[in-house]
Amino acid sequence: MNVTLVVGGILGGMLALVGYLYASSLEENARLKNIIELERENNKLLSNAINAQNEKIKALEVVQSKEPETIKEVEKIVLKDSSCESLIKGYKDIFKELGK
Repeated sequence: MNVTLVVGGILGGMLALVGYLYASSLEENARLKNIIELERENNKLLSNAINAQNEKIKALEVVQSKEPETIKEVEKIVLKDSSCESLIKGYKDIFKELGK
């Protein structure tokens, strides 16, 4: 009779321990599910912010325009040699052409 009481007590204690561990794991699962949901919402917010930022960057993109015709006129100026006087005269001619 004492053996059955001891075995019953041990089994009862083990059952109580398993019940406690099960309840703790349920609470932990609920807590982790809340964290996952919060992280999903944060991910959505950040993705939306990145997409909005990318759209703004695309709107700022520079489109290459046609080459101005004045550059063709400037290409006509030829320097005769590399002396300072010819360089200065060449630059003066460039500025005159660009000023038109």
